[in-house]
Amino acid sequence: MAEGNQLASPTTVVRKLWARLLLGLVLLFPVEYLFSGRGGASAEHVAIWFVLAALLAVYCVVMNSFADYLADHGEFLLVRRGKLEQRLKIADIACVEDGHSIKPHRVTLHLKASGPFGERIVFMPTPAVLGRNEVALDLERRVNPSRTAI
Repeated sequence: MAEGNQLASPTTVVRKLWARLLLGLVLLFPVEYLFSGRGGASAEHVAIWFVLAALLAVYCVVMNSFADYLADHGEFLLVRRGKLEQRLKIADIACVEDGHSIKPHRVTLHLKASGPFGERIVFMPTPAVLGRNEVALDLERRVNPSRTAI
């Protein structure tokens, strides 16, 4: 299949890098504490470790919901997350939500019917210079041509 216009930034590297860094912190903290010669674990240190572990869990859950690849092929979008791949017709998208004020910037495609990815597909669009992303604006115009973007 010919390559389409790639709309999503590759998240695989970012996801793996940050997950490994956070995992390193979560594992390093108790090891450092045990070998520092201090006796017994204080409540503060245990709380810090649990916060780091919780941050790692939240990060992994949020980032694993992002699509790895999303390409525009005109009448359909090719979406990939891991080994799962779907051809998504533009007509099957109910609405496009642009989370430009959320970091990392994300675009959510709400679907009319649940598919292999569920009821929505979330991806990180290619970076925009200023303001709202052109990827989200273009998809909004194509999904709902009667609506004018602000």
